[in-house]
Amino acid sequence: MHLIKYPIGVIQFDYSTKFGIDIPAFGGLDEFEIDRLKQIIGQDTFQTIQSIVESDSTVQDLLSWIKSLPDISEKEVQTQIIKQDQSLIQGIKFNDWLNMMQQYVSHLSGYEKELYEQRVEFLRQWAKENGYEKSFRERPSQ
Repeated sequence: MHLIKYPIGVIQFDYSTKFGIDIPAFGGLDEFEIDRLKQIIGQDTFQTIQSIVESDSTVQDLLSWIKSLPDISEKEVQTQIIKQDQSLIQGIKFNDWLNMMQQYVSHLSGYEKELYEQRVEFLRQWAKENGYEKSFRERPSQ
């Protein structure tokens, strides 16, 4: 059903290079999702949809626009991640967020781990300055 509504879903493209973690909901899929769909609907059906996409001007225009965008910078991606983390922290509290994130730290490489640690220190200070050391229920009314 997804591919009927969003035939762009058959196109393998790393949308994160253009949008970072804030990929708009236009129907594009991650590579592993496309591979899963191929298994579910079969190669013949998948190829039929691919051939339709090649002649679909709406899909081709959307893909051309996406490809024309500049690649997102690492700094912009880090800003997106920080904003997402801030939103999570606002809903819980800093220490609960930090505990939740600990399960992912062991999977990080040296450079990624360094970026994570910088983010944690920034967010620790931000949370302290903004009263997010306490959960939503523990905070005074604003």
